[in-house]
Amino acid sequence: MKNGLLISLILFLFCSFTLTGDYSEVVSPITSTGLPTTSKPNKEIKFKIISYLNNGCAIYSRQETNQKGKIVSVTIYGEYPTNQNCTKDIKEIVTNYSFTPKSKGNFIFQFTTGVKDGVREYLTDTLVVK
Repeated sequence: MKNGLLISLILFLFCSFTLTGDYSEVVSPITSTGLPTTSKPNKEIKFKIISYLNNGCAIYSRQETNQKGKIVSVTIYGEYPTNQNCTKDIKEIVTNYSFTPKSKGNFIFQFTTGVKDGVREYLTDTLVVK
């Protein structure tokens, strides 16, 4: 019984630290994509997005997609502990991405390459849906 209680306490403390630890989320600049040039309506396309993180302790956090009409903005995020000594290694992040265009037309993809003075910068590419 005491061992079970001790293990429960240790797991609780570990989870509490992990969920509330000092982590910083940063934009992982996108350097290239495998976005195809053409597709058809309602056909899912799958491709890879390559980005990087400038911290040896950094890990992939999430991806965010915002679509307004035919403009699709994609941002990749990473996170790293703020209170650890980490190397300045550049880590390449490969993200599998999928998109299903619902209609014909030119879809403009804006892949976030960074943020400068609070303004996002983009690598822009076009998907033609016929």
